[in-house]
Amino acid sequence: MTGTGELFLGIIAFAVMIMALIQVGAIFAGLRLARRVDQIATQIDTEIKPLIANLTAMSSEAARAAALAAKQAERLDRVFGEMVQRVDETLSAAQEFVTPLSVGAIAGEKPFTDLFDQASEFDVGHIRLARDNDLIVVNDGATPALGEITWVTGRVLDSRGQPIRNALVEIWQCDNNGAYIHSRTGNREKRDGNFQGFGRFLTGSTGEYLFRTIKPVPYPGRSPHIHYAIKMKGKKELITQCYIEGHPGNEKDGIWKNIKDEKARKSVTIPFAPMKGSKIGELAARFDIVMGLTPEA
Repeated sequence: MTGTGELFLGIIAFAVMIMALIQVGAIFAGLRLARRVDQIATQIDTEIKPLIANLTAMSSEAARAAALAAKQAERLDRVFGEMVQRVDETLSAAQEFVTPLSVGAIAGEKPFTDLFDQASEFDVGHIRLARDNDLIVVNDGATPALGEITWVTGRVLDSRGQPIRNALVEIWQCDNNGAYIHSRTGNREKRDGNFQGFGRFLTGSTGEYLFRTIKPVPYPGRSPHIHYAIKMKGKKELITQCYIEGHPGNEKDGIWKNIKDEKARKSVTIPFAPMKGSKIGELAARFDIVMGLTPEA
């Protein structure tokens, strides 16, 4: 019994020692694991978190920049829309037109020697003139031109009836004495120096144009008319004329009679009627120009 007891006690002692060793190993393993976890946590704090913070800041900055750009675009669109609306409102009522809408009304800028190559009767020579859309006065002159003041308006349209924006509309005509501003006019001595004789207007979003001029008058060989030139970037220039509806001289005018198609001839023959609300006897006329359909002249 004594030997057996000692053996039993030895086995128990060995088992206790093994268990102790296992616990010690577990403690050391736990310590190593804890150190590894601490290392990972340190790496997250020193490397990962700053990267995340930078990405978050960059994202926020991009969002702010995008929001600012969107606000600026919205403001630009609103301001441009208001500007276009004001221009269109001005065009819609000639009686509210106070200051001529100029497209470069600068006297003496350069001679118009190249503007009317297709208009054989018009040769401006070395005459220099203003370029706005008010033909009644020249630049800041105080004396208006002689003649029946007429507001001529209309739209420039494509063949589908859609308005054309940024079309340069130019007109020229003789004064109330039947004299043009060019140097070769037959009755130069009678020329009205207060009549501008030439005007320009750049169309807006509605395709409308507006001029203040005089009712055209006849001169030997021609019925009353206003010359037009429509210029657009990349497009062929249209040279045409408009005439007074019902004027007896039309039937004797060679250019008017040369328009054989009755509908086309009618499209360039327009009424000059008393302007509603005018207290000084002004006239109003409307001449719509359809590119590809309005006859050349």
